Amino acid sequence: MFTDFESQWKKLNPEQKLVASFFEDDLNEGYSNYVVLLKITGFLGLLALTISALGLLGMVVYTTETKVKEIGIRKVFGASVLNLNFQLSKEYLKLIVWAVGIGAPVTAYLIYLVLPRIQYYSTTVSVWDVVISTTILLGLGMLTVWSQTNRAALSNPADTLRSE
Repeated sequence: MFTDFESQWKKLNPEQKLVASFFEDDLNEGYSNYVVLLKITGFLGLLALTISALGLLGMVVYTTETKVKEIGIRKVFGASVLNLNFQLSKEYLKLIVWAVGIGAPVTAYLIYLVLPRIQYYSTTVSVWDVVISTTILLGLGMLTVWSQTNRAALSNPADTLRSE
């Protein structure tokens, strides 16, 4: 089939060589920069989430290690594991809520500022997208905090208070 086109082309314009391509390939080539940009942005977002979760984990580990004796004394006086978890994690949960409260509107504003400038971009970011991502981030932060505070709250107070 291509040879028929080529022979007709040579009859019409013998000096030029026939250069043909599929329109879909041309479109994909035009959007390849956006695909690369989305991959880089996704990787940087994943890297930022990982670094922030590791930083939060490090802060929680440090705090629980410095409060080991306090946790032991509270357990001796009858504090429940749930109460200890709440006492150890309430300040971190406040920080997470503040971070999401500041970050979610800023991110939504930047998305509404940047995405319309991309040519032929018709998808919008809804409120549910922001709510779902906020819920995932809160869950990830609470899981990070809970994993370490629960470990400290379940520890044996006899082992932690033995040195005093």
